[in-house]
Amino acid sequence: MRERWLFLVLALLLLLPIWAVDYIPTVDGPSHVYNAWILRQYHNTEEYPLFQQHYEIDWQPIPNWFSHATLALLMFPFGPRTAEKVLLTGQVLLFVFAVRSFAGSVDPRRRWLGLLALPLFYNQLQLLGFYNFGFSLSFFLLAVGTWWRNRESPGPGLALELNLLLLLCWFSHIVSFCLALASIGILWLSTLKGRRWQRHLLHPLMLAPQALLPLWFVQRQGDGPIASTWSPELHRDFLMRLEVLHLFGREQQWIGMILAAVFGALLLLTLAGKLKMGEEDGFLLLSFLAILLYVLSPEGMSGGGLIKNRLSLFPYLLLLPWLAPRIGRMGRVAVAAALVLLTVFQVGMVVHWYRLAQPEVRAFLAATAPIAPDSRVLPILFTRDITSPAFGALGHLIGYAAAEKGLIDWDNYEAWAGYFPVRFRPAMGRMDNYTLEANPEAVRLAEYRGRVDYVLTWKMPPDLPLAQQIRRQYRPLAEIGSGSVYKRRKGRAVRE
Repeated sequence: MRERWLFLVLALLLLLPIWAVDYIPTVDGPSHVYNAWILRQYHNTEEYPLFQQHYEIDWQPIPNWFSHATLALLMFPFGPRTAEKVLLTGQVLLFVFAVRSFAGSVDPRRRWLGLLALPLFYNQLQLLGFYNFGFSLSFFLLAVGTWWRNRESPGPGLALELNLLLLLCWFSHIVSFCLALASIGILWLSTLKGRRWQRHLLHPLMLAPQALLPLWFVQRQGDGPIASTWSPELHRDFLMRLEVLHLFGREQQWIGMILAAVFGALLLLTLAGKLKMGEEDGFLLLSFLAILLYVLSPEGMSGGGLIKNRLSLFPYLLLLPWLAPRIGRMGRVAVAAALVLLTVFQVGMVVHWYRLAQPEVRAFLAATAPIAPDSRVLPILFTRDITSPAFGALGHLIGYAAAEKGLIDWDNYEAWAGYFPVRFRPAMGRMDNYTLEANPEAVRLAEYRGRVDYVLTWKMPPDLPLAQQIRRQYRPLAEIGSGSVYKRRKGRAVRE
């Protein structure tokens, strides 16, 4: 009972960064909010006439649907930014529940070891705004844990529950979904001995249809793997130091190293006290195989990236049910206290960094004020980073303003990507979104001929040829801080 209350208190603690600031400073979060708002208002053509003209909804069963659909539903009772916070509140609570449940899969008395996973919540992917992947981690843990606890009784009830969890995982992220299927398959193979194979064969039969989804998606996307450029030293350091927790300051590096050391110590203590092999050793095997997959994986595939960063979390998570250190009551109290302190320190630092980011976030959004509602905007940002903490929180920040004003954002990367629910209509053609984000001084205004009502620039050097092009074709409207807004001149076509 005390352990349950401890998890609840820490869950509330993990909510502090979400509710302590007006704007959650992530890279992709504002884009998710904007595209969810498009889903929410798609048929509201009176108030948002441009959405249907420029966008269409991809109703195919692609990943990334979960957070977008959930956000769109939350936008009925809440405004866009509040809906985002409610969504992330649910994500925190689901993650805490999932890690506690997963840690107790082999033995409910080991649920306290789920405390090891709580500092993993604010990892690079979460802080970058990869909300779908964050949800997929919880569904991964719930699916694998559910199978393990019910492996002796395959039947319609388990089939329904497991397929539902796997579908939720699929609609969140393909990496976690494939790892969930593979993990269940390997655990199934490791538990074949001593069982009636006819009954045990029901497990792969009830999950086989799910394997068609990733095959269909990879064939649909058509993009091959992006070869890895990581050195052996980088592989080692990133995994052994849990550098997936490092995005902002040096403090996160220390959090990662301490947490990895605690995992390592508990692993060694478990091995030292191991008297015989058991079926639960399948989780240790899974952890080792996850390390191998992490090392051998490409850096990207089918349009997605940061695959190694994502995979580096799974060797640690998969150890949770297997860990059984014989450290006594006082040892458990000491480890739990250390993990609580680590979580408290990490949350405190995230709140600190989030608050540091607020002035620059507000300054950027203030620069969008002159842009009229129901218009089309081309944001050209010459830096996507804020200075403190230094990361790209400005990258898609215009998404908040675009949702509020019903704008068409030509830097809506999701609508160009092909694996999100909202996409540009084929009639919009294909514009060079990569140049817009990676090499803004090379943007060719001719590509946007007749499609841009406003240009928003951020920290644009005044002597660039592009700056002169913009001033010829667009009238300077306002200069607010580091941002400048230009309005299209009437009767003037955009020339290269």
